[in-house]
Amino acid sequence: MRWIVSLLTLSALVASASSAQAQWGDLKVRFVVKGDVPKAAKLDVSKEPFCVKHSAELVDEGVVVGSDGGFKNVVVSLLAADKKVPVHPDYEAAAKGKVTVDNNHCRFEPRVVAMRTSQTLTVKNSDPVGHNAKIDLFENAAQNPLIPAGGSVDLNFGKPESRPMPMSCSIHPWMGGNIVIKDDPYVGVSDANGVVEIKNIPAGKWTFVVWHERPAYVTKATVGGKAQAWKRGRVEVEIVNGKVANLGGDEVVIEAVDLKKK
Repeated sequence: MRWIVSLLTLSALVASASSAQAQWGDLKVRFVVKGDVPKAAKLDVSKEPFCVKHSAELVDEGVVVGSDGGFKNVVVSLLAADKKVPVHPDYEAAAKGKVTVDNNHCRFEPRVVAMRTSQTLTVKNSDPVGHNAKIDLFENAAQNPLIPAGGSVDLNFGKPESRPMPMSCSIHPWMGGNIVIKDDPYVGVSDANGVVEIKNIPAGKWTFVVWHERPAYVTKATVGGKAQAWKRGRVEVEIVNGKVANLGGDEVVIEAVDLKKK
């Protein structure tokens, strides 16, 4: 028994030493939309009295652009392919935690949620009316739980999905969102200013995938004044220890005319 304990202790020390010696860097980039973006269309929520009370705030959120052009809800994720990605120790605490999406005023908040296969997705319902979370998936079984008013449901997914997957509510068909399911934590979603930041990525050359609900894979952009053609949204990036990388430039510009509903 003692030799087993000693072996386990030695393994833990080796793993700890390996983590300490590993090299890590960050990725940070801002997405901006150039051109005229049509005003978000109002949603028809007339069939649900509670939602009518919030109709002023219920608009099509498929494309959200700030007053300074910041592009919200762009997903940037590391493409691991068949490689196992080393994970920084800072991510251990959340590895088996919960990620939450709420049904709030007849909309999903946040609209885009990212999680790991080791985590649990908690779908809440803060509204006084029932909702459901219809999640269509490729690698995992599809989900469609009913979530009563004030209730919640926990969901688990054992396999990563190759792209963000749609989430909707069959009761209120205007509601929409997306869920990103990965084995590793290296994914970011742009905030209201268009900024994506992913911390503590293992050093080396990696492929990142850029995706948005519209136009799906981001294949056309301008970076540093140069037009880019990213096949299936893929960009090669070198992560350097202790440095902050980008996607060829700190700012990625996307033309408004390319943000079309699929």
